[in-house]
Order: sequence, then structure tokens, then C-alpha cells
Amino acid sequence: MNRYRMLMGIVVFGTIWGLLECLIGGVPKGTGAMAHFPTGAFLAGFVGVGLMAGTRRIYGVPGMQVGMALVASVLRYFAPIGTVVICSALAIAAEGIVFEIILLAPSLNLAKMRKPVPLMSLGVIIGYSVYVTGYLFTQITTPIASGEAFVMADFISVLPLGLGRGFFAAVAAGVALPIAVRVKNLHFDVDRIAREHYYPTSTIVTAFCWAAFVLIFL
Repeated sequence: MNRYRMLMGIVVFGTIWGLLECLIGGVPKGTGAMAHFPTGAFLAGFVGVGLMAGTRRIYGVPGMQVGMALVASVLRYFAPIGTVVICSALAIAAEGIVFEIILLAPSLNLAKMRKPVPLMSLGVIIGYSVYVTGYLFTQITTPIASGEAFVMADFISVLPLGLGRGFFAAVAAGVALPIAVRVKNLHFDVDRIAREHYYPTSTIVTAFCWAAFVLIFL
């Protein structure tokens, strides 16, 4: 894999991830059942895991997903959504790190995993792990970033909520990961794309996403 193509992939897919985090995360909850929709769990499980699994399948480069998460966290940091945005941004970065740690196992090579049941099971494990880790990390860093003292009792009181919402992230990732790995139309050989097509197209997509971000959030 050409390193410049990989770096461009990190920027493109990280930007797409970050923009989706801001757009979907910024949708008003509304009333009724939608008021309780686990948006964070959906973003971590379907969007985050889906994009990370898809790019791992396409590029096959370990470490790339941490870079994507860092790019996405930068966009999330500058989006005026929520109260302590730095914690949300750090949670996204943590999701990328957890994803990479899980896939350190040699047996978990997405390019070689084709059966749907193992892929769904892996998606459930990754989805639950990345969301719960990000959620707990946010609960620890939010009071610190707000200039308040970290209270263990408060942290323990929100544990059931985070662990419970992890179920929705697990289900979302259990669907997203097999789709990202198995659907052939989502795969392409990056090295075979002519550079005069790959770089301009990637630049246009990135510029469009950043322009949309500036117009919507800044």
C-alpha cells in the first residue's frame, strides 16, 4: 500500500466519519420514542465500526483507523454540539484505539473472514467495546474538563446506563461490520486506481465535507 494513498484515505474517511458524527449527533431528539433514541450508540456501532471495518477491508493497513478517528475527533471538537465537546472528541479517538486493539489478534483478519455469523459476532463484540469504552471515558473526562472534581459515586451511578446502551451499539455494529466486509460493491483495489483519479476525487470529497461542516456548524 502506497503510504500517500493511505494518508489520503485517512483524511477522506475520517472527514466523512466526523461529519456524520456532527450531523446525526446534532439532530434534535424530538418527542415520543425518538426522544430516547440512542444516537451515540448508533454512531459508534453503525457509523464508526462500519467505516473502520470497511477501510480495514479495503486498505488492509493496521493503524489507519486510529488516524481516521483522530480526524473525526477534530471535526467533532469544533462542532458546537453538546456541552463538553472535547470529551466527545476524545471518546471518538478512544473508539478508534479500541478497534485497533481488538483487531491485533492475528485470527481477526477481515480480509479472510467471509462467514456471516463470525462477522456478526465480531461486530457485536467490537460495537459494544468501542461504545462502552468511549462512554465511560467521557464520564471520567467531562467533570475534569469542566473544572469539577471527579466523583466516583456519580461515575458508578451512570454505569448501568452506559452498559445498557452498549447493547444498541452492539446490534448496530453486528449489522454494519458484515455489510462493510462482505458487500462486494463497497470494495475496490486502491492500488489499481490511477493516481490522476484517486487524489483529485479524494480531495474533492474532503473539501466538500469540510465546506459543508463550515457552512452548517461555524
